[in-house]
Amino acid sequence: MVGGDQIRWQERHPPATIDVTAQVVLAFAVSRTDRAEAAEVVSALRREGFDLRRRLFVAYVIDFATRREDASAAARAVRNSDWDSALYGDASGWVLRMSRTRCLADDAVLDDVTEVKRLARRHHGEVRGAAIEDPRHDDVWTEMAARVQGDHRRPADELLLSAQVPAPRAAEAAGDG
Repeated sequence: MVGGDQIRWQERHPPATIDVTAQVVLAFAVSRTDRAEAAEVVSALRREGFDLRRRLFVAYVIDFATRREDASAAARAVRNSDWDSALYGDASGWVLRMSRTRCLADDAVLDDVTEVKRLARRHHGEVRGAAIEDPRHDDVWTEMAARVQGDHRRPADELLLSAQVPAPRAAEAAGDG
């Protein structure tokens, strides 16, 4: 009985929970200035409740259409920078994805947008947009409950406190070993 076996399996193995990170995907407008584009990114992040003091993952996508040489030149230009990059082809042609993790304060977003758009212009590409994620997997409800109860530590902080220096090393550091 296939259906019965399937039901019993599901009873013994409940579905796994899936952590979903907060994410914003924005299309860039060709006519916007760098400052207006950066302001739109920051505004969208604030609207979605992102904590801009945290380190966030950001990826910008530059479209080069069928201009493979331009796309390759742009990829070489960022090879030794603090950007992670990937050059690939999709249905529209050649695409360069530039990404990194950093705090996205107003001036940092403006710097990123200016740098990415400048690279795109220099190599005859067009910035399609950006995707921003908060890679944090904290339990939001536990954190909120801790605040209400007066304990301002996050669950991740608890793990750090419990993972202190092991006892033999602590004694050694204190001069007892």
